[in-house]
Amino acid sequence: MKAIKSMGLALAILTLFATAPTLQAQTSNTQKELKEDKIWSVEYIRTKPGQGENYKKYLAKNYVTLMNKAKEKGIIADYILLSSMPANEDDWDIMIMIAVNKFADMDNMDEKFDKLIAEVFDPKDEARQNELKDRFNLRIFMGGKMARQLVLK
Repeated sequence: MKAIKSMGLALAILTLFATAPTLQAQTSNTQKELKEDKIWSVEYIRTKPGQGENYKKYLAKNYVTLMNKAKEKGIIADYILLSSMPANEDDWDIMIMIAVNKFADMDNMDEKFDKLIAEVFDPKDEARQNELKDRFNLRIFMGGKMARQLVLK
């Protein structure tokens, strides 16, 4: 019985050594074909019933202005807004994607955006400040993810 176990272990080790160059070549080829690029923060939003158009108007008036300024100042690398028909009642209808070039760019992101919001939107403009707060009445945050963009070479 010990001999059979030893032979099985030896066979497994031989198989591993025999396939190692192939695995290494595949990894090497993948590294040649793909380049890691930006890091994307993805948020899934579900607009509340009857609020889809209002939320899109909010995004167009406030969010795009802020994101363009953040991109101009180098706080973010890029952003994308996507709209979709929900597949079911638990699905998102707006996806917000924000890219940075490296993970370190996310350090102190809240403070960077707080400063930028104060710069872009007058803190004394109560109507605008209320619009910023009211967005929570238009939507439900469904979750989010971080993902690394892969680019084919």
